[in-house]
Amino acid sequence: MARGRLKRRAIVFIILSLVAVAGCNHADTAGKREPALSFGGISTGASEDEITGIMGKPSESSAKDQTKEVHYIGANGPNATFVLVNNHLVKGYWYPSVFDAKVKIPTTKEDLDLSKPHKLEQVDCYETAKCDHYVFEQGKQKLQITMDWENKRIDRVILE
Repeated sequence: MARGRLKRRAIVFIILSLVAVAGCNHADTAGKREPALSFGGISTGASEDEITGIMGKPSESSAKDQTKEVHYIGANGPNATFVLVNNHLVKGYWYPSVFDAKVKIPTTKEDLDLSKPHKLEQVDCYETAKCDHYVFEQGKQKLQITMDWENKRIDRVILE
């Protein structure tokens, strides 16, 4: 009879230990999410207030139904455009090669974090030149960065 109790206690101990270990493993990963892809501190889902907090006051904006476009235009041309649906960023465009705002954004290849998994493609640009085109994907998010013809400066960025 003592052996029966001992055996049951051992089984209960093993089961409780397994439940505790499984709970700890779940707790380690439950609160963690991969960070969203972003550029210049802005990621998909950002609100207009979050964007203007980083970029400053836009040059112009236009709205139709639930969609709003916010534009930043500098002396050298378009700096950035953001498309928001229901006040959430769904697509952002940056043109760092002509960016003249006071906001600090990546502008060169050295400014990029290329340690993240990405695809590197060659795309046509500037008539006959080939430019490096980096594609970062995470879930449904995609960040595309196209370099200039010398592959030193960032020409354009699309975040969606």
